[in-house]
Amino acid sequence: MPRRLLLFIVIFLLPSCSACWDIRELNNSAVCTGAGVELSREGKFIFSGQMVKPSAPSESGTQTSTAVVLSASGSGVADAARRFMLSLSRFPEWSSISTFVIGEELAREDLALLVDFLLRNRNPRPTVNLVLSRGCTPEEVLSLPMPLSPYSGKGLETILDLQEKQLGIYVPTNVHEFIHKLTTAGIEPVVPQVSIEEKKLFISGTAVFKGRRIVGSLNETESRGYRWMNARSFNGGIIDLGSPQNPSELVSLEVKQFTGKTTPKLEQDQLKMKVTIRAELVFYEKSKSGELLTLSWKEEMERLAAQKIKQEISACIKKSQLLGSDILGWGYILQKHEPQLWESFSANWDDFFPTIESDIEVETLIVNSMLSQKSFRFR
Repeated sequence: MPRRLLLFIVIFLLPSCSACWDIRELNNSAVCTGAGVELSREGKFIFSGQMVKPSAPSESGTQTSTAVVLSASGSGVADAARRFMLSLSRFPEWSSISTFVIGEELAREDLALLVDFLLRNRNPRPTVNLVLSRGCTPEEVLSLPMPLSPYSGKGLETILDLQEKQLGIYVPTNVHEFIHKLTTAGIEPVVPQVSIEEKKLFISGTAVFKGRRIVGSLNETESRGYRWMNARSFNGGIIDLGSPQNPSELVSLEVKQFTGKTTPKLEQDQLKMKVTIRAELVFYEKSKSGELLTLSWKEEMERLAAQKIKQEISACIKKSQLLGSDILGWGYILQKHEPQLWESFSANWDDFFPTIESDIEVETLIVNSMLSQKSFRFR
């Protein structure tokens, strides 16, 4: 009897156990590697997507793919994205997006027009990198081919990761971080900017937001200063200095690792923010001959490196206060460390933030010199 009952239950449940009810065949799908939204002069949303276009296998058996960029306009972002189906014979897979491009005109108008789409839509991943198109449209950014990369959407993601480790200039921002800063008191978001120069895509500057609009940008020096205080990865980067022996000669130091900390402090009832940086550096290159790896010259290079880092941080602080945008997160830091003090400043934080003084302390240490302990000697 139990076996018959069990068999009856299994047969009864079989119709409700159908698998893959929402499956989409690969042949009916279009992989999207990059997307972007811009606002037209007529107030329409222009949604652009970079679609992978597979081609037939070659004689060697390998299959190559090219990208095609399509755009559609609509009354809303979701409406524009769905209007792809009026000209696309495959279902777009938005979950494969690597980079999302925010149009400059949209950023100047109101980010509320886009953020709701990014927050509610289940297709774009929260880890998708954001960039802002400067002097060009998202469609132009996605349409421009990149050297050694068939898809600019994926290529921009790689560039952002590589430059952070190799150059240490710009801090990548993803959807989750961007929305968090937009919805958190005492901190404003930044986004790397992409521009077109000589028919090539370049990461150029950092867009600064205040509330729901872009208010300005950081140049390369100011962007480096921002990274020292708000790094995502605490290693990588290059510091170029004038040689202590001859300022016209170049010395390059690689950043092995660093730590950064910002804390509020009260001095005679005046609020100050103390920025502390500790960096370990590697002697990487010098442009001319001459022994620099002595104790005295090493200490001088450490002093010059600390001075340059301090200058970059000061430039970033000055620019953010000039723009009146707390991208440094000083209000958020104050809220965590001194919640009662934050309560007294929060109502007028926009007016108070530009007046805050900073105390910057940088300590650097050259820990090694790569493969050689001595400078090269010519015959």
